[in-house]
Amino acid sequence: MEFRLLGDVEVRVGGEVVDIGHARQRCVLAVLLVEVNRLVPVDVLVDRVWGEHVPQRARNAVAGYVSRLRQVLPDEVRIVGRQGGYVVCADPMSVDLHRFHALVERARVEPGETVLGEALGLWRGEPFSTVDTPWLAEVRTALESRRFAALLDRNDLLLERGRHAELLAELEVTAAAFPLDERLAGQLVLALYRSGRQADALLRYEQVRVRLAQELGADPGPALRSLHQRILRADVAVPRQLPVPPRSFVGRERELAALDAALAAGHRIVAVTGPAGVGKTALALHWAHRAADRFPDGQVYVDLRRTAEPVVAGRRSVVLLDNARDADQVRSLLRAAPGCLVVVTSRDRLTGLVAVDGAQPVPVDLMSAEDSRALLADRLGTRADPAAVAEVVSRCAGLPLALTVVAARVACTGFGLEEIAAELRDGLDAFDGGDPATDLRTVFSWSYRALGPEAARLFRLLGLHPGQEISVENAAALLGTRHVRPVLAELTRANLLAERRPGRYFLHGLLHAYAAELSRSAPRPPGTAPARRSPRRRATRGAPGPGRASAARSRRPCR
Repeated sequence: MEFRLLGDVEVRVGGEVVDIGHARQRCVLAVLLVEVNRLVPVDVLVDRVWGEHVPQRARNAVAGYVSRLRQVLPDEVRIVGRQGGYVVCADPMSVDLHRFHALVERARVEPGETVLGEALGLWRGEPFSTVDTPWLAEVRTALESRRFAALLDRNDLLLERGRHAELLAELEVTAAAFPLDERLAGQLVLALYRSGRQADALLRYEQVRVRLAQELGADPGPALRSLHQRILRADVAVPRQLPVPPRSFVGRERELAALDAALAAGHRIVAVTGPAGVGKTALALHWAHRAADRFPDGQVYVDLRRTAEPVVAGRRSVVLLDNARDADQVRSLLRAAPGCLVVVTSRDRLTGLVAVDGAQPVPVDLMSAEDSRALLADRLGTRADPAAVAEVVSRCAGLPLALTVVAARVACTGFGLEEIAAELRDGLDAFDGGDPATDLRTVFSWSYRALGPEAARLFRLLGLHPGQEISVENAAALLGTRHVRPVLAELTRANLLAERRPGRYFLHGLLHAYAAELSRSAPRPPGTAPARRSPRRRATRGAPGPGRASAARSRRPCR
């Protein structure tokens, strides 16, 4: 059920528009929804619907409109008459207007362009666009004022993140509609300057200055004048784009020391690589925040899985390129960051970036049992049963993502660590929290999907291998070919295998479980017997073993 007021007045049930009658009847509903769950006296309702042109028998007309609305609205929404008025009883979050207000208030507590972007995305046009009364016009004006303030707040956050390139076109259009708004003008001037268009930025400032003088007889305010002077001095505020560092961070002394050494030695590129869920981004963010004072020209952050916008940085900045697909994707951005330290995180080993571009490799391995216990203690305290801690540490295989998912489940469900440890015996199902970013199957699938057909087939077959370590000879026998080394190399580059000793490859326990699920679901040649399934069943899901519905969500058909 959706009530939509930020545009035409609409009611949607299951995605389908409900016919709620003519304009006056929609106006009655709009007035009641603005005051959802609050009583609106009939006299107030009449005034807000008709204004100064109240017809005879207006109260009877309101009663008729309410009666017809009751007939077309679903049963879960009630229009109740009491104490000489009416009230719509409904979830406020089902009304886009109230959801917008809630999201804007939430953005004050947890600043983020995503929350404000969601709020602004609720707008489809002018509020109550097909109905109009003096009261609705006042509400519309107040709403549009708040929307404009939220838009400017979001623009500031995007500019802080260095996302001026994607914002520039929208700023041009909005500034043309509000030519006297100095805050908006400052955002456009800054975006132009950061896009390498200093002359255009100075010209736009001058246009605003002249217009303010001609139409208002005023000079630009101190904030806009200060920005103008800083652009003239090339002294615009440096970017501070790094996301908040992880709350819990333990261990990784070797990797942190390697990053410090790379900076001291003057390396321009550092490649932080490792398997999915091993904590590459957490390590890079923790170190970058720790070393922030050594980069006076700021910090730039780009998530390459979501955007590939050019990086614009100063002479002594740290640039964090997160989730790189491969070396080629990184090379296309290096030219935009001359003189900076570029830290790249990737599931790929980025061998080409190391060999050709001189990147300093910092491989991130699984956590030790001691550090795994420390991470759990940091999240849950030290009162957990040692036996349960030991089992969780063992089954999480040193993967920080798995450990943090377990800790979150304990915190969110109130279950003891002993109960969660028992669930982990059933495989990957216990790590499915409904969020793709923390669902291990989904996270592993990002690496699996990038494999070629032979490497994908060998990875699935490794799930049938009884151990977590395999030799080149056994891998060749499993794949049915002598030319297995290039396939093993591809799996190693993707960090789905680790070559612990020459010719000996290791697959950690959670990846082994994922490979086993894939092998069970892969198409079989005619006449072959299916792989044996474990007799264990998940009582809470009523489905065989790990990997049914949630596994299907997180992977494409096996190749």
